[in-house]
Amino acid sequence: MVAEVWGLYDQTIGLNQVREFGGVLCFAAKWYGEAPVYFHSEWGDGLEQMLEAMHGLWSQADAICGYNNAKFDDKKMRWQFIKAGMEPPPPVASIDLYKTVAQQFGPDSKKLDHVAAELGVGNKIKHEGHSLWSRCLQGDEKALRMMERYNKQDVRLTEKVYKKLRPFIRNHPHLGTGNSDACPACGSLNVQKRGYSFTRSFEVQRLQCTDCSHWYQGKRTKRKVRDVA
Repeated sequence: MVAEVWGLYDQTIGLNQVREFGGVLCFAAKWYGEAPVYFHSEWGDGLEQMLEAMHGLWSQADAICGYNNAKFDDKKMRWQFIKAGMEPPPPVASIDLYKTVAQQFGPDSKKLDHVAAELGVGNKIKHEGHSLWSRCLQGDEKALRMMERYNKQDVRLTEKVYKKLRPFIRNHPHLGTGNSDACPACGSLNVQKRGYSFTRSFEVQRLQCTDCSHWYQGKRTKRKVRDVA
């Protein structure tokens, strides 16, 4: 956003101080396991075509995987869709890797760049910081090329982090082939039975995929109630 402010610190910016509200400058996306990275931008495609491209990809997906996407990216895109008068895309599962990191792990920093580096899968592209966005808004060709490289690398990096975190993702959406015994995370049928967990009413088969190591629940069986004299 572009705003007029009174100072550098502790500023509460009123709506009447905003001169230009934010939006979506560009996006990159890829299908899991495939090489091409799709990139669309307001400067290259125009706003309407860029949003149509995102809407089309979203509509074909079984799940959307990102880093803090549930809180930020997904909501920003939906806001752009409704502002443009577009229909809502089909509801799809959300895989937010930031949530998995925050809930299950304790890295010194939860930033994507740090997490990826610590997991040994790479780094984000280094750039000049905030001024890159400013130069992109001014139409600087060199900055626009850098933004595209930066955006695409973020998507590649997210996929690599997902591969590492996948066995630990709780309630991973079922992306299997429809077979009830298939691993919900990767669809593999190479599964081992690993004992049971118990609730007050059921015993639940524990399963682990031997391909991706994901744990999940299998058949639930009603527990027999024993009378105690």
